[in-house]
Amino acid sequence: MTNALSLRPGDRLPDFALPGLDGKLRKLIWSFTGDPVVLLAIDDLGNLDGGQFTALARACKTASTALVVLAGNDVAPAAALWTKLGGGSGDRAGEPLLFCDPGRKFLPALLAPAGSVGFGPATDLRMRVIALDPNQRVAATFDTRALPAAAEAIGAIADSVRAD
Repeated sequence: MTNALSLRPGDRLPDFALPGLDGKLRKLIWSFTGDPVVLLAIDDLGNLDGGQFTALARACKTASTALVVLAGNDVAPAAALWTKLGGGSGDRAGEPLLFCDPGRKFLPALLAPAGSVGFGPATDLRMRVIALDPNQRVAATFDTRALPAAAEAIGAIADSVRAD
């Protein structure tokens, strides 16, 4: 994956394999097929607002949409932060799943600014929420007010991409 990753609606998100809290490698495509997915990419779990994360998790559960968090933390420090956020192991239905990317193989591409024009050097985002359809194609992205905006819109997005 390169920093040239496109995140426009309809683009397919490349599959990736990263460790979960148990240290075992998990593939995104094997973990979630057939349901819409909300992917929260964040540079550091410590930057995540607990209230906003809880609201997003609740909205995803209501919309029958899987919530996956991809963070740049090592697995061991991520476990303590994840517990504080109310995250579980991801093994139960409706429970958010955490992937860790301490080597930053995939995270920079997911957080790279897409087509933004500005003055000075481009800086990567610290957080982005990506809504995926059941085929892991981008349905929507949220870069500004990412958590509240995604929590507000996920029900309508999930309904629009569901195959049933």
